Amino acid sequence: MYSQSSPDKRTSHSQSHLPVLLTPLIGREYDLRTVSMLLRRPDIRLLTLTGTGGIGKTRLAVQVATELRQDFTDGVYFVSLATISDPELVLPTIAQSLGLREIRGQSLHEQLRASLKAQHLLLVLDNYEQVVMTAPLLADMVATCPHLKILVTSRTPLHVRGEQEYAVVPLAIPNLGRLDFHELPTPYASVALFLERAQAVKPEFEMTPENARAVASICVRLDGLPLALELAARWVKVLSVKQIASRLSDASRLLKSLDRTALPRLQSLQATIEWSYHLLSEQERALFCRLCAFAGSCTLEAIEAVCAGDGIEEQEVLSLLSHLIDQSLVHMQELGGHARYRLLEVIWQFGREKLEARGKAMILSRRHRDWYLGLAQQAEQGLLGEHQGAWLDRLEAEQQNFRAALRWSLEQGEGEEAARIGVCLWPFWILRGYLSEGWRFLDLTLAQLHGETSLRARLLRVAGIITSHQGNSSRATQLFEESLNIWRTLGEKQGIASVLLSLGVEALKHGDYERAMLCYEECLPLVRETGEKQGTALVLSSLGLTLFYQGNQQRAWSLFEESLALFKELGDLWGIAVVLTNQGMLSLEQHNYVRATRLCEESLALRRTIGDKGGSAHALTILGRVAFLQRTYQQAYAYYKESLAARVDAGEKNGVAEALEGLAGICVAHGEGSLAARLLGAAEMLREATGIAPSPIDRAFNERIGATVQAQLGVEAFTSAREEGCRFTLEQALALVESFTPTKQSPPLDTLPSAPQTYPNELTPREVEVLRLVAQGLSDSGVAERLVISPRTVQGHVRSIFNKLHVNSRAAATRYAIEHKLA
Repeated sequence: MYSQSSPDKRTSHSQSHLPVLLTPLIGREYDLRTVSMLLRRPDIRLLTLTGTGGIGKTRLAVQVATELRQDFTDGVYFVSLATISDPELVLPTIAQSLGLREIRGQSLHEQLRASLKAQHLLLVLDNYEQVVMTAPLLADMVATCPHLKILVTSRTPLHVRGEQEYAVVPLAIPNLGRLDFHELPTPYASVALFLERAQAVKPEFEMTPENARAVASICVRLDGLPLALELAARWVKVLSVKQIASRLSDASRLLKSLDRTALPRLQSLQATIEWSYHLLSEQERALFCRLCAFAGSCTLEAIEAVCAGDGIEEQEVLSLLSHLIDQSLVHMQELGGHARYRLLEVIWQFGREKLEARGKAMILSRRHRDWYLGLAQQAEQGLLGEHQGAWLDRLEAEQQNFRAALRWSLEQGEGEEAARIGVCLWPFWILRGYLSEGWRFLDLTLAQLHGETSLRARLLRVAGIITSHQGNSSRATQLFEESLNIWRTLGEKQGIASVLLSLGVEALKHGDYERAMLCYEECLPLVRETGEKQGTALVLSSLGLTLFYQGNQQRAWSLFEESLALFKELGDLWGIAVVLTNQGMLSLEQHNYVRATRLCEESLALRRTIGDKGGSAHALTILGRVAFLQRTYQQAYAYYKESLAARVDAGEKNGVAEALEGLAGICVAHGEGSLAARLLGAAEMLREATGIAPSPIDRAFNERIGATVQAQLGVEAFTSAREEGCRFTLEQALALVESFTPTKQSPPLDTLPSAPQTYPNELTPREVEVLRLVAQGLSDSGVAERLVISPRTVQGHVRSIFNKLHVNSRAAATRYAIEHKLA
């Protein structure tokens, strides 16, 4: 804030007439340096600071002028044009500020040129946007006065020769998704400004871990707009920051100024935006309001499709949009080489009210939804080929618009349109880690979609896939089976095949190899018959993984190769990465660590290219295991920690368990047996919560770690620590991980035992333990109690034993154990 000093008539060349600064300039250090540097350049004579109302143009200009006072021997003069709307008053106002009196017979323009021609002076013209038509006079002044420099603040550029524009942007805001609130987000300029202004009205106010997220949320919702932050900060005398954040959905009414000395147009954010709105032509106002049908940013293509019509021709949109950008109501940002356009949140709220007042909101929302439905259908095809990464990036950029389109469709009871969007977006939700959001929309859409239709069948399968990734296996299976029943009723082979593939994957997760094989064997002829290459490649890869888990490595590798060839033919980067990961796991099992590392690194690079967060985490886990087995523990720790963070972020409990098991191995290698046992217990509970059993490879690895921990601690201490871990919440398990940092020095090479003894039919040591207890007649709960594991884990072991021994009863398994002297 500032107060205007009286512009006395000049009596000394060293005098300057600037507002008195009452508050510090926060977060504008870069702008201050850059604008000062530009004004010191001899080739720049007319510099315009542009930006939306409330962005801080005036405050920055005054600070720059204050810093440069010594650079201008004839003074620095500030001229406020905020109350001037008549172009004829611009030159008189400037002359009055300079202390010039009119001379009869000489125009004011000529008098100004004559007076300023020999002077080395900086003229600051504030709020020029409403008199911008007089800008040629400024261009003429700097052309005829060689030592004059003019600094202008305006919401729109002047568009005259010799003008240098500098856009003042909002203050830096936190990233709520990545911010660690154990460290308060004070380095962000928006947060620092909010705190300074809040403490001005409530000196005891401070940011704490408890209110930090609310403060950051306020800064994000207000897009780092300084005036909005200042107005919001004043409410800390009345409301908690959490209450302020919750009320920002109606920001224009909350953000009222309590500063009675401010100009009327600055007394509330609403008035500030209204000021800019009334400077627009009718067509510009219409386009501005229609842009508020979008959420977040959008493309020119989308704007032309949604906003044209009703008095605005499509070919006029770009020109009108350019004017709105000039008025600083719309911002252009370049993302991935493409221009995107957005309104700041508080400006969007203002425009949305205007759109609704015009009675056009419903029409524009429907156009918006239809456009994004079409884009989703394009994306469905684009996600199958070589441009997957580009399409995923585009969907990420349009995420807020898809949310708005889905929400509006559901509010209008148009479930079919919402379903058509959802069945196209599911790969994006999975690959970019938006599982909870995707499931919420799909669940609401299913409630509106009835009957045995192909659209409902597709939606059920997609909902099952999302649910499976969230770890709710039983619900996923129910959704798949309902979908399959509809497809069988309709007799659509491609639909039948798609669900059989999903059911096979689900069975594979549970170690039910027999059912998985049945699903794949029925599915494969169907996808070959329909000529669906991607489906064929997926089935081959899944079938190969099943055979790999059953011990048929040679046949598995052959199927992986066939699948890989098809994915490469399609240019399907995600599919290629999946197969490379599978081959990496097989190579790891064969102790070919060099090949395993190469394959998984190649897979990781592809997954990162397309932004596949979950897949990247899986590849990192395998790389961690390779590094662990090669005893490069520092590298293994780094892989596991990165994988763990990604899994937690995506909410994938099974993946979190996998990473915790790997970290348990690092702990035991460093002699931290108790810590390792607790991590193993926490991982077991996470797996039990998902209902997904570890793969044979994971199970063998975990049993090896468990055996080493028992050797370090003894059975009793191991059992106690593991039971403690079983009671941990996820947050407690993560805190336990953070308490451990491996030393740089490698542990002794004999820290871990050699590979455990081998048994017939590739039974693992743990499976042999379970088999012996089953042969003794113990129930699942009895085995669980004896081995200190959960009954569900026992069931997974028993199912795996039956598959490996090719039996289907406990009696047959007992007979096998006796015959092979395992009981």
